[in-house]
Amino acid sequence: MKATRHPWLWLVVLASFLWLTACAGPAQEVSNPDPGFFLSLSRLVIDIDNEGLPSVGGVSADRLSQLTFGMVDLRWLRLDPAYVRWFTDVNLQHIEFVHREDGMLLYVNAAPLPTLTWDDDSLSAVQQVVSESGLFTPQVGQLIEMFIPFLQRLAVDVTVRFPLAAGAEVISLRDPTAQPEEIGAQVAETTPMLTMHLTLEYDAQGKVVVRPETAQALRALGVEVQQFALAPETIQGLVAANIQQMTVRKAGEGLFVLINDKPLPHITWNDENLANSAGLISQLFYTPEYAFTRQTVESVLPLLADMDGSVTLRLPEGGQ
Repeated sequence: MKATRHPWLWLVVLASFLWLTACAGPAQEVSNPDPGFFLSLSRLVIDIDNEGLPSVGGVSADRLSQLTFGMVDLRWLRLDPAYVRWFTDVNLQHIEFVHREDGMLLYVNAAPLPTLTWDDDSLSAVQQVVSESGLFTPQVGQLIEMFIPFLQRLAVDVTVRFPLAAGAEVISLRDPTAQPEEIGAQVAETTPMLTMHLTLEYDAQGKVVVRPETAQALRALGVEVQQFALAPETIQGLVAANIQQMTVRKAGEGLFVLINDKPLPHITWNDENLANSAGLISQLFYTPEYAFTRQTVESVLPLLADMDGSVTLRLPEGGQ
């Protein structure tokens, strides 16, 4: 492979990143950095103005693209001004994404939300699904497969700030030097109050085939089996993608997704995360028409700690 004709361009890009993150504090600490390659950067703050235009350190996205000869282009982050007004009206001041080698932490107004967690096995499963399923075009599939190995070799902290409403009190950003919360689902110390496992068999037309006693039990809960029916096109697409079984499982403090019995990256939480999530939904959807949604979320999320179970979708074999 030929070396770039202008290697100094990379120096400009690197210098730009160092300058943009210079005032943000120390780079993230990592527990087990890859011995071959690892990149850790301190917090990068992106400000969104009232028109949805991003800037970093007072430098607009247009100017930053010019300074880096188009190699750092944040203009794709431009938001619809309607979303900016919405976030400003509900006092959503900033969202922080903390990417670590073992997962992605998310904070809204410095309050922690549930975490996306991964390890070697789950990332390998993603690669396998991408390479074997045919769900993506060859170009997109190659890009995903190329990017996945770097997920465990990066530690990047990105905060997106939105305009303040008139008279609003500033909410401080999370202290980047504070000990980050642990990533990973914890095993419940007590037996859950409710455990339910449901398996749904699908035919080639997307209809659900279950045992009569299963249909009767669901009906007693006010659910008809065929409410889970899928469009024939969806079944055909999943079968063509070599997906034979999909499972969503809630266990302890985690929500797990398995494709063909292979676990993918999963979501983990604790009581504080769930309370913050319920509060965020109420904050975003505060108008009267969402009253039922708010009540449902506020009632259901706290119950997750006392519920375990799974739903498995079994698809017809290819060629049927």
